[in-house]
Amino acid sequence: MRTTSRSESENHFFNQFSNPRSTLVDFFSHFEAEVESQWYEHRGNDNHSRYTIPGFMNPTFVLESQLQNILHGRFFYQQLEIEDGIHSCASVTRQPVGDFLKFEIEDLKQPCSTFFEVMYRGADQIISCSCKRFEFFGLPCRHIFYVLRISFVTEFPKKYIVRRWRKEAISNTSLSSFRPEEFGENRVDVEAVLRQLRDYVKDYMSKADETQVVAPPPSSRDRFAEMTGMREPCSLTIRNPVRTRTKGCGSHKRFKSACEIAISKAGDKQRGCGFYKGVGHNKRTCKLYLQSIKEKEVTTSSGVS
Repeated sequence: MRTTSRSESENHFFNQFSNPRSTLVDFFSHFEAEVESQWYEHRGNDNHSRYTIPGFMNPTFVLESQLQNILHGRFFYQQLEIEDGIHSCASVTRQPVGDFLKFEIEDLKQPCSTFFEVMYRGADQIISCSCKRFEFFGLPCRHIFYVLRISFVTEFPKKYIVRRWRKEAISNTSLSSFRPEEFGENRVDVEAVLRQLRDYVKDYMSKADETQVVAPPPSSRDRFAEMTGMREPCSLTIRNPVRTRTKGCGSHKRFKSACEIAISKAGDKQRGCGFYKGVGHNKRTCKLYLQSIKEKEVTTSSGVS
């Protein structure tokens, strides 16, 4: 993989369970859970590959049945290449070049490309193709399968099956895979050790399950102290900070300048006073009108007395 591809792959993996606000303890707990889910999927694929038998696309092609018993998880991709090699490839020329036979193969699924050159030597079953699919991906291409079929090869060359695609590439070790008969005279001792080991594992798992059910869930502080091995008493109480409104919030009003206020007032219709036709106030707030009312009250009160 290229450096950028590896970096993008790692970023996608970590972004699924972490964010900038995650604590160190939360990050490690989520990381372990994510890795465990990957291992679970990996073991499921291994079990599916070991104990299931895929169907055949071409039962008469003997190389397909051989690859079925050898390949681990890439058998389906090889089936597609075999299918295309039988139905989509045709031989254009065949000529000897030294110890090799040179085949020019026409791929009907790639009509715009030139012919593919396949070099084959039957003495030691060395074969190569100009498309370089085996060199890039570790899997033979459809052109190689076509040449092997027309050359009547009944056994697939084991050198062209990469070890990482084989079923035995991943070990399946467990307590049940030990065979005490392989230890000769110490057979009884080995059986006793394995029996004690099984009992110990069962007891440990049962105690772990009981502890997990009874014990309360630990806090972030306890998990961090358990990981680092340091537990210091702290009397401080840390509270959340006071949140402030940012600039541009809707609650804040913009202050207008004096010029802008004057312009806005010039365009508005100003209030008028109905008492003496003044501007800027109404009759209720007019000083002259209030003064006249007071004078009337004084005159009426004096006349009554």
